[in-house]
Amino acid sequence: MDGNIWELYGINSNPFTTDPLLIKGGILRIECFVGRDKELLELNRKFHSSGNSRILIIGDVGVGKTSFVNYARFNAIKEGYFTPIPEIAVLHDWDALQFVMNTLYSIYITIKNFDNYVGIISKGQYKKLESLFEINSKSGYSLGLDIAGFGGSYSQSRVAPTFVLYKTIVDLTKEIINEIYNKKQKELIIHYNNLERIDSNDLVRLFGDLRDFFQTPHVHFIFVGNLMTNNAIQGISQVSSIFSEPIILRNMSYDEVKEVIDIRLNKLKIEGVKQIKPFNDSALKMLFGLYNGNIRHILNSLDKAVTSSVRNIPIVLDDNDVARILSNQIEETYLKNIKPRARDVLLKIVESEEITNKGISNALKMPRPQVSIYLSDLKNSGCIVLRRQDGKDKFWTSAPHFKWLLLKKPQLSKDLNQKLLSTAKGFVDLV
Repeated sequence: MDGNIWELYGINSNPFTTDPLLIKGGILRIECFVGRDKELLELNRKFHSSGNSRILIIGDVGVGKTSFVNYARFNAIKEGYFTPIPEIAVLHDWDALQFVMNTLYSIYITIKNFDNYVGIISKGQYKKLESLFEINSKSGYSLGLDIAGFGGSYSQSRVAPTFVLYKTIVDLTKEIINEIYNKKQKELIIHYNNLERIDSNDLVRLFGDLRDFFQTPHVHFIFVGNLMTNNAIQGISQVSSIFSEPIILRNMSYDEVKEVIDIRLNKLKIEGVKQIKPFNDSALKMLFGLYNGNIRHILNSLDKAVTSSVRNIPIVLDDNDVARILSNQIEETYLKNIKPRARDVLLKIVESEEITNKGISNALKMPRPQVSIYLSDLKNSGCIVLRRQDGKDKFWTSAPHFKWLLLKKPQLSKDLNQKLLSTAKGFVDLV
């Protein structure tokens, strides 16, 4: 079907988007956030502690870490705290200078783009930032920034001359932070994302170099990562000593997942048009059980099921429909290209929350070297990911969509055909 299939359901946009909720902008407003009361209270207590802090938020991919921190920062802004609006996406090849420059840039772009922050620093300091980050307009440097989305990043080779020293930038950043603190009389909150994408050795090196910067007064530094991020930080004694206990985000309850989707459907409702829910409770309960409440994986699955099956008529999918659609999708798209013994390894990983090379070898009676070869191939093709590492033991898990293989696949039945016919009739009658 051409156009927006969601309009068939009386919805003006995709309710299953997995984009994080943003402090400013976005189709779904930050007020759509649901749950996490205990963790929000814990984070809020840290914000209200005087001085500074280093806070690590950890959890599996897809539990909603970025939206959680954005919602906490949204509430902090209402209390008078200053926080750079865009979260800072840390890149794997950054050094300490690039890290601090991106921090400073996020402060600058927030002051520049939001009227309520005009005058929060002196004109002289603002001119310094402007000359540093707007150098491209005078010298031909290309920033490559997504200003409209408040995104982008600083690249050492593109912006600052090579003679700008790390200490000079750190000192300027601290001066700006002090001015903002003196104006607001509240600490700054700075949010860094994507730490789970950085190799542990690179993270150890980077954070070791930044230890002194992380102790800058009047700043609450928030870092978002996973279990391996926490392990890497704990491996740097001088750095781990300045971090508080991490806040762990676990998967949502069924009621919370249901509330998230219901709120989205309500917010996206087209006025004056009858809304049809694209799935029933049996489908949601099945996916909740499959992913143990991981909100991103549930939303992605519902999105794929609806967009793969709906054409000109709004169909309400049940658990059998979703199971058939998703299991067919994964088999037709991926499995046919995987060798039989590699498929055995993949299926063993799919069946497990996490499993080591040794566990796979023992379960399949397969030599460890052969297991390692298949694991390397599966990892390179995006079928599996390394969830965590404990010493030499690597714990593997499947890419989320491969969990669809665990769904029981019913055949296209007369009942479903009848559903399609009755839905079509009802839709015509409605029109």
